[in-house]
Amino acid sequence: MRHYMRKAQLRINLWLADGQIRAVGCVANVSLGEASIVMANPLPAGLDVELEFLAPNRPSPRVHGTIVSSEGEEMRVRFHDLAASDFQILQRLLK
Repeated sequence: MRHYMRKAQLRINLWLADGQIRAVGCVANVSLGEASIVMANPLPAGLDVELEFLAPNRPSPRVHGTIVSSEGEEMRVRFHDLAASDFQILQRLLK
């Protein structure tokens, strides 16, 4: 986890459907349909979540998704509503 956090260019807040912040993690990879998130205590698959991408000095995109897999310190979240413009922002931040 620390290895990813040191290298991370994009951190996230992860919110549950009830509006409670659940965790802070970092993005390992992002594609148009999903993201790989690394955190110390990943959540189980099947939960609906909202990801707030913490982009420094830029608007912070918020995206709804569902956790589709969770293993070790990494989980994959499939997006419900990632706009193309938000995807472009995320791609630039991860370079």
